[in-house]
Amino acid sequence: MKIIEKNIPIIVSLLIAGGVFWFLFHRYDCPICFSEALASSRGDILTISGLLSGIIMAYLTSKVLQIREERVSKLPQINELTQKMHRFRSIVSKLLSSDLLPRDARNIVDTKYKGLTFYDYRENSFVDSETTQQSKDYIEDTQCGGSSDLYLELRAFVPKDHGFDEALYSEFEVSKFYDTQLLEKWVKYDCGNGLWYYFENKYAVYRENFNFNIYSGYKEEILKNCLQIDKERYQGIQFDAQLLAKLGNQMYSDVIPKLFKAQLSIEKGLPKIVNYLFSIFVLLVVFGVLMPLSSNIFNLCPFWDAISISTTTGICAYIISSFYGFMKQEIKIGKIMEV
Repeated sequence: MKIIEKNIPIIVSLLIAGGVFWFLFHRYDCPICFSEALASSRGDILTISGLLSGIIMAYLTSKVLQIREERVSKLPQINELTQKMHRFRSIVSKLLSSDLLPRDARNIVDTKYKGLTFYDYRENSFVDSETTQQSKDYIEDTQCGGSSDLYLELRAFVPKDHGFDEALYSEFEVSKFYDTQLLEKWVKYDCGNGLWYYFENKYAVYRENFNFNIYSGYKEEILKNCLQIDKERYQGIQFDAQLLAKLGNQMYSDVIPKLFKAQLSIEKGLPKIVNYLFSIFVLLVVFGVLMPLSSNIFNLCPFWDAISISTTTGICAYIISSFYGFMKQEIKIGKIMEV
């Protein structure tokens, strides 16, 4: 029933176009004067279709330029969030290079479970997900868990075989943006939340596993990067569990989701209303402009005039019956909030 209600404008326009064509086709067999009447209507069809097409084309042009400006205006926000992400990954790189995490936890992941990713591990927590045998073995292994889980999560940001990555080492802004699919993975699998989980929520349980007495140069670099991420939030704080918990919470709850949404908003396709109007524009040009012109130039039989008139009438009926409902649907707050 809902499908029928949704397609009422299409059904109505098809019925009207079919009815007009049936009427014209049956009249077409009779008098010659009617053929001449059809031919004389070409100018009216051209005028109506040309006017509507011109209005739609002008609107589409202005709309596309507006969308482009809106997307360009988001680039500074994306760049700011991206630079924060670079700083965070630089911090993660330092943590992985230090002795913060137990060597046993790192070694078992790098050797016994080489190739296992945090995404594979987290898939086991989703219902009806496709899990790998390696991830199942890892979960069942009593030597794994806790520190090794955190190590896997940090490796999601800085893979072991990442090669040279300028964003991890540069003191300046790096013009490198993240793939939206990678950001989607980080959001989907709650990447970054592990820092808050292990250094605040479950810190009393795992505190003996962590060594904060790391190389002083790493500490300085980590604190410097934190200040570049959010000076107010990390001003005066020292390198400890509280710092890592606050950092992980900010990245997981704020920076990564915002960056993902911002990038998604500039990469998504054209709005439905643009596709809707473009389809109408094409149909009007083909049946309301090109076909009458061809009939005039090549002196085609009245049958093509009948098709042109009936189709153009059907298109106009579709615009009248669907446009208001379409606008109502597009203006919904849920649609605006959706990314």
